[in-house]
Amino acid sequence: MEWSTTLMLLSQAERRSLAPPNLPPSMWWIRRQVSQHMPKNDRAAKRTAAKITLLYALLGLVWMVLAGYVALPATSAQARPALLYIALVWGFIVVSAILLYIVLRDAFTDYERAEQALIERESTLQAIIAASPDAISILDTKGRIRSISPAIRELSGYSPAELAGQSTLDLIHPDDRNAAMQALRAALEGNLRQARVRFRYHHADGHWVILESHGRPLYDAEGQPGGLVVVMREVTERAGLETALAEAKAAAEEANRAKSEFLSRMSHELRTPLNAILGFAQLLELDELTPAQRESVQHILKAGRLLLDLINEVLDIARIETSNLSISLEPIHIARLIEESLDLVRPLAQRQGIHLEKMRGDCDRFVYADRQRLKQVLLNLFSNAIKYNRSQGRVTIGCRALDDQRLRIEVHDTGPGIQPEKMGRLFTPFDRLGAEQRGIEGTGLGLALSRRLIEAMGGTIAVESTPEVGSTFWIALPLANPPDKQNLLTGSSENQPGGRLERSVNILCIEDNLSNVRLIEHTFATQCGFQVETAMQGQIGIELARSQHPDLILLDLHLPDIPGEHVLQLLREAPETQAIPVLIISADATPGQADRLLALGAYAYLTKPLDIRLLLRLIKEILGTQTPQFDDERI
Repeated sequence: MEWSTTLMLLSQAERRSLAPPNLPPSMWWIRRQVSQHMPKNDRAAKRTAAKITLLYALLGLVWMVLAGYVALPATSAQARPALLYIALVWGFIVVSAILLYIVLRDAFTDYERAEQALIERESTLQAIIAASPDAISILDTKGRIRSISPAIRELSGYSPAELAGQSTLDLIHPDDRNAAMQALRAALEGNLRQARVRFRYHHADGHWVILESHGRPLYDAEGQPGGLVVVMREVTERAGLETALAEAKAAAEEANRAKSEFLSRMSHELRTPLNAILGFAQLLELDELTPAQRESVQHILKAGRLLLDLINEVLDIARIETSNLSISLEPIHIARLIEESLDLVRPLAQRQGIHLEKMRGDCDRFVYADRQRLKQVLLNLFSNAIKYNRSQGRVTIGCRALDDQRLRIEVHDTGPGIQPEKMGRLFTPFDRLGAEQRGIEGTGLGLALSRRLIEAMGGTIAVESTPEVGSTFWIALPLANPPDKQNLLTGSSENQPGGRLERSVNILCIEDNLSNVRLIEHTFATQCGFQVETAMQGQIGIELARSQHPDLILLDLHLPDIPGEHVLQLLREAPETQAIPVLIISADATPGQADRLLALGAYAYLTKPLDIRLLLRLIKEILGTQTPQFDDERI
């Protein structure tokens, strides 16, 4: 079937909308006679109408003369009525000829205009179809090709004549044929206004190309679907890119999971030896030492804590890069948080001879932030302002609202300032701008981490510095409304110790690392006088807990047989062990871990390296104050 048939099918409705007004039946013969010879313009239409009108008038005049000749009486007296009749008839003929001219002129003009517009639109449609790289086809209700545009040759290698009359399903890959058939059926049944399906299509060369088709039903005069208009385009390359992208995304997600697991393992493996180093160093610090020995212990603790800070910062940056950093935004009272942070750095300021001035400006406000992460940033800014200050310098903290939506927190120091050429390197990881040559402690990660944390909380951080005058680091965070006052519970009855102890203390430690076991045993033996029962596997620890009913369980998460989290669940499910307090002691410091285990029923979560004083305070809180072995002053 010729492509002109398709144009005819597509433009039937348009032809009906552009049809001329109905003409009297007696005038259709005139239309048929002149339509083939009428020039396509208004002027020619007027001339044709005038010719027809003149012919009509001449015929009327001949008829009038013949009628008058036959009916004209011989005497003049009798001729007057006949002449009057003839005059009336002549007038009627003239008037009717004028009216006929007007009607014919308008009718032919409107029709020719509609015909010309339709021809122009059909020509435009044909040009669009010919120029389109997409193949446009007309299918019948059984999926047979009634007509198809020449673009199909570029897509499939077949000519329109070769495909006419064939079922389009025959050239679709067998694995894709069912989906195409369902889409065709749904469109013909009126369930889909537009059917969209992607399938492999057989090329004349023997290979398969991927086509994407969009089909819409064609309706007959009664409004019933009589076929489909289908537009097809080749998407082989795009489908390949999408497949590659999906595979790359899956590989990236797998790599991200592997990296998260690596971070968890790295945190554990790095913290475990540090736990022994710092743990035993803290125990030595609690003993009676000579000044030289105490100085050596302080060096051990100082180096170990510096290494721990470096590990924490590297892991935090890695978590941010892999989008694994846990951020919990809530309204935070900034004045209280600043005061808490200042209390932590006051000993450092006193040793450096730096004066911490009182807060200035409007700090009695709430901001949206993660409390722990914001405190981490403030501590970094405060400690930097102290470390990089002049002797007897000052650190000033201030707050001011930038607008109705953000609060700016400023930390100003009176240090040597930062040279303009170094400002661009300020937030670069491990770049300390030469401070390592001046003997100032640090890793070069604090500001880089602070920037990423602030940005993760929806804020900004920047610096303004004047050489030899000082620097001002500031962060801007979204303002928040004060939270509603609530009655906060300080603890759960399930996790609270059950009163004063009147018997010996039984402690169970479920830990597989021998150095950690020795540290815990030594801590309890020297500081508390308690004996510790040890289980180096989770299942053995569960059996000991059920049989011995210890007063306290210390639980590591990475065990050789079953995960520590599963051990905790089993302990909480068993009636004989569900009331025993469980302290989680693990090197796993991944985000959300502590919250999840506390929700499962753990009493507290401690990360390695252990803070011995914090551990002893928790033991005292759990086991009661009557235990004589505790020395309140030392812990």
